[in-house]
Amino acid sequence: MLLGKLPFRDPERLLMVWDDASETGFPRNDLTPASYAALRAQNQVFDELAAVAEAAFTLTGEGEPEKVEGRRVTASFFPVLGIAPRIGRAFRPDDDRPGADRVTVLSHGLWQRRFGRDPNVVGRDILLNGEKHTVIGVMPPGFQFMESYVGLWVPAAFGPEELTNRGGHYLNAVGRMKPGVDVQRAQADVETIAGRLMRDFPDQEFHAFVLPLREQLVGDARRPLIVLVLAITSVLLITCANVAGLLLARAAARGREIAVRTAMGATRGRIVRQLLTESFLLAAIGALPGVFVASWALSSLQELIPPGLALGVHPTLDARALAVTLALSAATGLLFGLVPALQAARSDLNEALRQGGRGSTGTGHRTLRSALVVAELGATLVLLVGAGLLGQTLYHMRYAGLGLQPEQLLTLRTVLPQPRYAEPSRRAAFYEDVLERVQRLPGVLSAGYSTSVPLEWKGGTSEFLPEGPVDPNRSCYANHRQISADYLRTMGIPRRRGRSLERTDGARSQPVAVVNEAMARQYWPGVDALGKRFKVGDPSRHPWITIVGIAGDVRQMGLDAPVKAEMIGVRLALGASRGDILRLVLGKGMALALSGAGLGLLGALALKRLLSSLLYGIGAADPATFASAAAVLTALAFVACYLPARRAVRVDPMAAMRCE
Repeated sequence: MLLGKLPFRDPERLLMVWDDASETGFPRNDLTPASYAALRAQNQVFDELAAVAEAAFTLTGEGEPEKVEGRRVTASFFPVLGIAPRIGRAFRPDDDRPGADRVTVLSHGLWQRRFGRDPNVVGRDILLNGEKHTVIGVMPPGFQFMESYVGLWVPAAFGPEELTNRGGHYLNAVGRMKPGVDVQRAQADVETIAGRLMRDFPDQEFHAFVLPLREQLVGDARRPLIVLVLAITSVLLITCANVAGLLLARAAARGREIAVRTAMGATRGRIVRQLLTESFLLAAIGALPGVFVASWALSSLQELIPPGLALGVHPTLDARALAVTLALSAATGLLFGLVPALQAARSDLNEALRQGGRGSTGTGHRTLRSALVVAELGATLVLLVGAGLLGQTLYHMRYAGLGLQPEQLLTLRTVLPQPRYAEPSRRAAFYEDVLERVQRLPGVLSAGYSTSVPLEWKGGTSEFLPEGPVDPNRSCYANHRQISADYLRTMGIPRRRGRSLERTDGARSQPVAVVNEAMARQYWPGVDALGKRFKVGDPSRHPWITIVGIAGDVRQMGLDAPVKAEMIGVRLALGASRGDILRLVLGKGMALALSGAGLGLLGALALKRLLSSLLYGIGAADPATFASAAAVLTALAFVACYLPARRAVRVDPMAAMRCE
């Protein structure tokens, strides 16, 4: 895993590109579409740069509906990795543009499971989220990029509007370096582009860095694998030292036998060969059952494979593994059997014969055996200390304070097709119906919804503005989760002060939130955060949210990550209707338009003296002309505001929150 070749063409030339947003808790943050577009257009080090975005699909037709995890990818994705489909073709540039015919490439696993390995699947139409897509290819077995559960890929088809998005971080980027380019030069190039973008857009932080794909895929597994190898080596050395000590003792006990063989003409080399043969036999006797035990234990090694290589790496006892095993057994038999054999062959013949049947224990034997005992005990102690530390680590992880009660909890994720559930009211009704039905099931005490359960998703951080004096150099961020009324009780998250969310808290009531203790301590130190207010997003557009409850801290980001500040949801996800969103966006835009129109009327009146000498039959302040011009301008402004407002109400709230 650490030394073998990755399953891509020239994998040493593949680099991931990330945004270092450590200040908000994301040292490897996804790129925004605008950042990706700039890197792709301006870089001097990549043959090509590809982008990948999450996508979820409901596959219908020809069997039961099935949720399939997918990815939106640019046409350069498969060429960058250097992998071609097993059957069919990959995406072409003309597939990867807005308005093109919808096509998809299937994973080998989905092709095998859902379509029975039918070679005629290429060219067939399937329904993804109710929309027809044509299958154009099937990837080979073992292919994966990052996640192993991806079932299909569709073209990203980025339009000009999406490529100007500087706020949504949801793209992974992978590039293939040009020949002769090294990692240091690639890093310098992306840093230059990032600096240029921050100069052009000062309100957007962007710190790009590159990471070799091998480090991305196996970096987290490197340390545990090395620890495992060291532990195995320690066990082997301990065992070999033990066997060597036993062989020394056995050779001492056989002193008379060896002396008699020597007296009868056996040479020292022959004696050594005899004892080495016995050592090799012992090594073989130990190796053969060890191979059978190893074959039985291979399933546990599967857990150590990095997720990014889960489909392509399978621990097996192949010819290489068996050859290494036999070579290692032979080497240990030779190394740890040779010293006892040489010691025995050097025994004093007269002394051994005089002692009769008693074993000979010379000073050399005793010294060597003592050294082996000391080394064996030292290695054993090292191994025991390491095992003890790891055992305590497992204990603390098992009984770590998660901030919730995971026992007897079951979780599932519901993904609603956007065309069918475009209206917020339909989505809300679906969730309420599910909760009511689940709560009536036998054995269910409570049920709740959340945008993400703890430890499942590390994204969803939003910037907010606390009420009161604000340090202009300080940015406030917190994890943002939308939950139903009974979610905290269902998860067993303790309420420290105040109240939980209730069913009456909605779009028509006062906006309220529950925050965790970490957020209360961090942003309202020394005072009670209950009753404090904050705004999420643009302060000029969003209302104040009042803190009505403080909950215990929950480890959302991982057992090894510190607890972060955490807070409820966004306007659309909280239940605002399309009309609410439309009025919000239109109101903001039209307020600017009407202000501009008013200033324009005043400017036109100021010019009437200049215009009066140029007019005939009409006054410079003609009311009808002024009213008509204002009406035309206002109508154009309305259209200009309505188009983005209409796009805003079509945004899937789940996708919007995952892009924040």
